[in-house]
Amino acid sequence: MKIPKSIKVNTQPYKVVVKDLDDCYGLTDSEATTIELDAAMSHHRAELTLLHECLHALFAETAIGYTLERKKVDEETLVRELAAPLLDVIHQLYC
Repeated sequence: MKIPKSIKVNTQPYKVVVKDLDDCYGLTDSEATTIELDAAMSHHRAELTLLHECLHALFAETAIGYTLERKKVDEETLVRELAAPLLDVIHQLYC
């Protein structure tokens, strides 16, 4: 999968920026509608991180984020558990 320069999350366009990040693989800023990915990652790690960050964006762009907060579900744990198996499914379907 190619890392895109932008991606739509629930119809909201997010700019994808690859740059040097000091202490993480990726960041999502739903206010600025940007996803940042660390430039030093392998391609597979970049794919996984992009999907991880897209899940955060999806939660921010839908009522899912509010529901998780209301039910006191840790969003980061949920995203970490979903990203790798979801990427595997995507690869099986589209690659």
